[in-house]
Amino acid sequence: MNIEEYIASGNLEQYALGLGSASERAEVEAMLVLYPQLQSELEEIEASIFQYAQANAVQPSAGLKNKVMEAIKAEATPVVQLHEAKSKNRVNWLAAASIALLLASMAGNFMLYNKYQTTSAKVFALENEKSVLANDLNAERTKYDQTNGMLAAISSPTTTMVEMKGLPIAPESKAMIYWNKSTEEVYVSVAALPEAPAGMEYQLWAIVDGAPVDAGMLDLSKADAMPHKMKNFSSAQAFAVTLEKKGGSPTPTMENMYVMGAVPAGV
Repeated sequence: MNIEEYIASGNLEQYALGLGSASERAEVEAMLVLYPQLQSELEEIEASIFQYAQANAVQPSAGLKNKVMEAIKAEATPVVQLHEAKSKNRVNWLAAASIALLLASMAGNFMLYNKYQTTSAKVFALENEKSVLANDLNAERTKYDQTNGMLAAISSPTTTMVEMKGLPIAPESKAMIYWNKSTEEVYVSVAALPEAPAGMEYQLWAIVDGAPVDAGMLDLSKADAMPHKMKNFSSAQAFAVTLEKKGGSPTPTMENMYVMGAVPAGV
C-alpha cells in the first residue's frame, strides 16, 4: 500500500466531511487501524477543513495573500513542495465537495418544493370536494325539511283540498290546492297545464271577499307533481290560475284564466 497515493485519493477528505457510503467509510476506518500514520493525516485534514471554512467566512486582504504566496515560493525543499501540492489538491477537492454539496442541497430542496406543491394541490382538492359535499348535504337537508313540512301540512285533518278544473281556454288543465286554514298555509300541485310561452308564466290567485289577491308565481320548471308552497291566506272563497307576463301582474288577465276551484262551503 502506497500511503501517499492513498492520501492523495481524497478518501480521507470525503470521510472527514461525512460523505461516502457505509462501505467506503468502513474501508477508511480499517485503513486508519492498519496504518496509524493516517490518523495524523486525518486530523490535519479536519484542521484544514476548519481553516477553509474560516477562510471563506472572512475574506483575507490582498496584501496578506501576497505575503503567504511569497513565503511558499521562498521554500524550495521537496517536503515543502509535496505539502504545497497536497494543500492545493486538498483545497481544490474541498471546493469541489462544497459545490457538490450545494448542488445536492438545491436538488433536494427542489424535490421537496415539488412534493409540497403536489400535496398542497391534493389538500386543496379535498377541501373543495368537502365544501361541495357539505353544500349538497345542506341542500338535501333543506329539501327534506321542506318536504316533511309539506307532507305534514297536506295530511293534516284541518287541511282542505280545493280541486281547480280546466276552463274553456284549456279544458284538460287540472290543479289541486291544499289549504290549511289553521296555519294559513297554501300548497298547489299542478297535474296538467300547457307549457307557458316564452316570456310568460302562471300566477295563482286567491279570491278573498270577491276580489282576486296574488298568491304567488308557479314554478313549473321542476318536472314533478309535488305540491309547492305559496303565499299564506287566512280566508278565501276560491282559487284560480292565470297566464301572465313573466314576473306576474297586480291583477289577473281574465281571458287567460286556465283553472279555477271554489272552496267547499263551511270551510
